[in-house]
Amino acid sequence: SDSNVLSIEKDVLVKLNQEMGGYGVEMVQAPKAWSSNYTGKNIKVGIIDTGVDLDHPDLRIKGGVSFTQETDGYKGYDDYNGHGTHVAGVIGAKHNDIGVKGIAPNADIYAIKAFPASGLAYASVVIQGVDWAIKQNLDVLNMSIGFQEPVPALEVILKTAESKGMLLVAAAGNDG
Repeated sequence: SDSNVLSIEKDVLVKLNQEMGGYGVEMVQAPKAWSSNYTGKNIKVGIIDTGVDLDHPDLRIKGGVSFTQETDGYKGYDDYNGHGTHVAGVIGAKHNDIGVKGIAPNADIYAIKAFPASGLAYASVVIQGVDWAIKQNLDVLNMSIGFQEPVPALEVILKTAESKGMLLVAAAGNDG
């Protein structure tokens, strides 16, 4: 009966989509974009995931936040799983002689850590990450995550992000 409450729903478990193929750069025709100087310059990209390896020599992390409650000395938005770092590399790895070339190597990467090292989180934590991305006025939000059932509250905040001009990128098809 509170007008400030839209709905109450079960907080479902969310898992990372772990498919890590390397075919995406050619599939999205990134080399063609690079030759036209489309490199992500002045674009702010948020990655809701396990964080990003803050010491990775091939990545430029502009900032981030952690919504996890990890123990065992894990701190901040550093990645203790590897998935978020992999995603950050696909998006923004430097074009040098180390590893892969990122699709947008000059983009500003923001790590939004919603998943601890286990790779499992609740939808409410993902929602916190989307809300943070909106408040930071990010241009793009990547979510390599999957749900087994609808999450209406997440849909509402994603529509809010989209209405503010944010491009939403999500994994699809990893579970068949």
